[in-house]
Amino acid sequence: MKWWHQFQFAGYYAASIKGFYKAEGLDVVIKPGKQHLSPVAEVLNGNADYAVTGSELLLNFSEGRPVKVLGAIFQHSPYVIISQFEKNIIAPADLRGKTIMCAQNQGVAELKALALKYGIPLDSINFKEHTWNNKDITNGNADAMTGYSSVEVFQLREKQVSVNMVKPANYGIDFYGDVIFCSEKTLDKNRDITDRFMKATFAGWEYAMQNPNELADYILSLPGVKERGVTKNALLYEAGEMKQLLLPGVVEMGHMTVARWQKILDTYKSLDMVSKDQTLEGFIYNQQKATEENLLESALIFLAVILIVIGMLFTYSISLKRAVKKRTTELEVEIIQRKKQEAGLEKLSYELQVRNNELQQFAYLTSHNLRAPVTNLRSLIKLFDKENLHEKNKLFFDKIEFSVNNFNQMLTDLNEILTARKEEVASYETLDFAVVLQHVLNSISQIAADGGLDVSHDFSKASQVYCSPEVLESVLLNLITNALKYKRPGSKPALFFESDKTKDYIILKATDKGIGINLAKYGNRLFNPYQRLHPHIEGKGLGLYLIKTQVEKTGGKISVESEEHVGTTFIIYFRKNM
Repeated sequence: MKWWHQFQFAGYYAASIKGFYKAEGLDVVIKPGKQHLSPVAEVLNGNADYAVTGSELLLNFSEGRPVKVLGAIFQHSPYVIISQFEKNIIAPADLRGKTIMCAQNQGVAELKALALKYGIPLDSINFKEHTWNNKDITNGNADAMTGYSSVEVFQLREKQVSVNMVKPANYGIDFYGDVIFCSEKTLDKNRDITDRFMKATFAGWEYAMQNPNELADYILSLPGVKERGVTKNALLYEAGEMKQLLLPGVVEMGHMTVARWQKILDTYKSLDMVSKDQTLEGFIYNQQKATEENLLESALIFLAVILIVIGMLFTYSISLKRAVKKRTTELEVEIIQRKKQEAGLEKLSYELQVRNNELQQFAYLTSHNLRAPVTNLRSLIKLFDKENLHEKNKLFFDKIEFSVNNFNQMLTDLNEILTARKEEVASYETLDFAVVLQHVLNSISQIAADGGLDVSHDFSKASQVYCSPEVLESVLLNLITNALKYKRPGSKPALFFESDKTKDYIILKATDKGIGINLAKYGNRLFNPYQRLHPHIEGKGLGLYLIKTQVEKTGGKISVESEEHVGTTFIIYFRKNM
């Protein structure tokens, strides 16, 4: 293996302890890796038959080393560049002039490819040998380090260290991670053994990803694991992050394509990391015959099935809405006819509530159950190499991608609305307006700074409010972002908060100097969902609807005063006692 015992290698443990290797007639010894140990060297020296490394194996092959890649466990590389939040390293350009810890056989190829792609000379970066001690990026020994998004990020956050991650995959350096390989000699002598080894290994990975708790408990029993301070929570976090990289249930374990390896090779070529005449000939064992067009056909069939299911669900939804509307009308007539009969009114009210709950539950189920297939579709789409598709198929692919992204956005909006309309509200606390406001401003400090927003306040008349923290934070965040979006052209955005109180309410006023609202024209639908009063400004029209919903859910209310080209004042009334 390429590193110490951790969930990163759970599939191999599962194949061993669940008897998958034994069923194939194999006696397998699993050796953990360690610092300065090269899996490629171990295989070529005869110290291991099979080993795990990254996509840099292709670089070893291009140097003439006789290696064969057998399968890819991670469909997307887990390597990221990790730094403290305060270092403000958030993009490739920020690497220039920085000291970065990395290891020669642990992600350095992706780091260098990322730097070269964005025109950052390698001699402008101080590459420092990796110590594998997370403290080195908090004590100033290094500005950043390479690591796994599934491991080191959790370790730092558990120590209350806020971090930034630069993911090479987000910038076009999308490589395989943790590939299994062997030497040409091993494959020539033991082709049958290799086939059985791969079959058992991939079965082990399927089991491990379906049973993370069991494997986490086993890993904790391995030598040196607890001594390194690894906890079950850390292993389960690692397993959860790995699902996004392995894509179990979306692609087969070990899946890889010639087209994807060719794209990785082309990336190396474009950055002068390998010779221009280098090919994949002799690198991939049992080359995949399925083309990108085959995958596209499978995706089209899968999408068709999903669309049929969606159609059935929405047909049922419309039918249910009509039934509720019809029954509601009938109940309203009965209520008018029997307005003094209390028992009847209670029964009818109960029926309405049940129907409404059914409709709301259906909406929750629809949003939840469709999220997984849509996420799978988006992951499948990312696997395609569009450049090698036929023009006709490329046109179809673009339409599919557009439809899937639109549907994903619809589900996101639906989830926001459902969350805002939940009847239960998180626990109430006595909150300090100034403290919560500062917390919200800190969370969007970069956005506020970029927009030049000036925020001031006067909470002398009522410094505190009894409210849910999540509601107050959401209200303040929406008011601040609105002030930024709807500023007057050519003027600096400004927002002034002040408080007041009456017998029953604590009042929060937020006054901006923006473009204002024509209340005579839009006042009656100002707080309706998807109301875009200024179409030239980007937005979804959900902000004011969410504020009103959340405030009313806590027993409060909201009103607005506005004048076009002058500004707007939102007045939120929070009940003193709930």
